[in-house]
Amino acid sequence: MRKLILFVVLLCALGSAAFLAEADTSAADAGLTPASLAPGSPDVTQSVDLGSGYTATYDLSNVQVSGGPYAPTGCSRTTANVTYVYLGTITEWTMTHATTVCYASYKIQSVKENVVYSSSSCCGWSWVDMDYRYRDPEVLPASPVEFHAQGQFQWCAGPICIRTMHPGSIFRINGNGIVTGYQWWLG
Repeated sequence: MRKLILFVVLLCALGSAAFLAEADTSAADAGLTPASLAPGSPDVTQSVDLGSGYTATYDLSNVQVSGGPYAPTGCSRTTANVTYVYLGTITEWTMTHATTVCYASYKIQSVKENVVYSSSSCCGWSWVDMDYRYRDPEVLPASPVEFHAQGQFQWCAGPICIRTMHPGSIFRINGNGIVTGYQWWLG
C-alpha cells in the first residue's frame, strides 16, 4: 500500500514538473458566457485539454433552497467547481465557489453565503488561500448581481514551491435566482 501511495505521489510530481508553463483557460475572454441555469436545471460542465496529460473542468450547478425559480420570493444556491486533473483520473485540486442568495420582487435581497475554499488537493498541491472574493454591485437589493472569486494553490517539493495556480470563477444571478452568465479560468 505504501508503494502504491508513493507511486501516485511520484506520478503527480513528475506530471506537475513536466507541465510548468502557466495556462490561461478562460471560457470567455470577451465577457461572461450567456446561460439560463434555473435552479434544478442540469449542470453546466466544460472541460479543457491542457496537454501533457492535464485537463481542467468547470462544473456549475444551481439548486433551489426555498420558493421556486419563477416564484415571487425564494432562495437558491449556486456552486462552481474548478478542478485540475492529471491523466483523467487523479484530481490534483478542486476549488469551490458557493453562493446562496434570497430574492423577492425580482431583485436579490440578501446574500446568505459567498465562500471560496479547497474541496480537495493531493500530490504536492496545497491550498494557500483565496486571492479575492466580491460581488458587484455590493449594495442590495439589486438585479443582476455578479459573484467573483479567485483562489490560490501551490505545488511544492519540500520547502521549494515550483508552481502556483490561481483558479477563478464569476457567475451572474438575476432577481429570480437564475444564473444568466459565467466565466472561469486558471491563471
